[in-house]
Amino acid sequence: MTSNFLSFAEFKLDALNRLLIKMSGEEIALNFKTLSVLQCLLAEQGSVITREFLIKQVWDDNFPVGDKALTTAIWNLRKAFEGSSVQIETIPKKGYKLNLVQKIEIDGAQEDVAPSSMTEQVGDDSQTPPNQKTRFNRKISLVVAVSILLAISVILTSRYFFVEPGLQDSSSQDVQSQQNRAVLLVSLNGESPEIQSFVDALSSALSKSNGLNFVNDEIKHRIIQSNSKEKAASEQGISHLLALKVHQVSESQAMVSIQYKGLSSGSVMSANWSLELDALDALIPQILGQLPNNKWQ
Repeated sequence: MTSNFLSFAEFKLDALNRLLIKMSGEEIALNFKTLSVLQCLLAEQGSVITREFLIKQVWDDNFPVGDKALTTAIWNLRKAFEGSSVQIETIPKKGYKLNLVQKIEIDGAQEDVAPSSMTEQVGDDSQTPPNQKTRFNRKISLVVAVSILLAISVILTSRYFFVEPGLQDSSSQDVQSQQNRAVLLVSLNGESPEIQSFVDALSSALSKSNGLNFVNDEIKHRIIQSNSKEKAASEQGISHLLALKVHQVSESQAMVSIQYKGLSSGSVMSANWSLELDALDALIPQILGQLPNNKWQ
């Protein structure tokens, strides 16, 4: 080794040959820029060094190049120090700090360099190193977070599959409500107010006259986005699938088509109409009359 030799924690740095040497003898080659970043961090170990300072020192203040290159250099150093007592800590909106838990030796001189945030340990070499404790705590936090997310997911999912919290009860009203879960998929081509009024009136008539319980927009969106609308509707506990299309062909005329399928009964219906816009509401009784008699059973 030359006089450019520096020992810290479990490593030896040969600056002349740009080598980072582990205690096991493994050598890690560093490029010139990464070596310079490490030297800056070691010189100010325990203190925060800003990204701007490192870019200025290592890349001659060339920020467009140095900004991305610095991120790469830090990543390479962290990978080299993985599993050791050397930590490069990111300080949000500030920069980086190099933490050591052993002594650093420069040309034979030693200096204690334990981070001030670490508690001194005396007489127990079996205690878990701080970096391992940190990783253990992070794993515990991750497990807790995942458990909470799973619990929330179960709660939210139950809302999609059940209409009422009391569906477990055997009341005929709840059973009928579950049987009558329905979705109305609407496709509109036209901005006439008569069209929107017709869609709202039809939805209300289906709900009031036939007792349909339409699912919310979130479940409807899932069905629309699925490859198989029938399968997706069945998985959501839906018994009735209706698809309504209204196409405005002129300022006064529209084409209407409706398709129905009873996912439980197997009943189907399909019908088409061409009529004046101002006659759309009068079409509602015809649509209700076209639907199969056993559609809600």
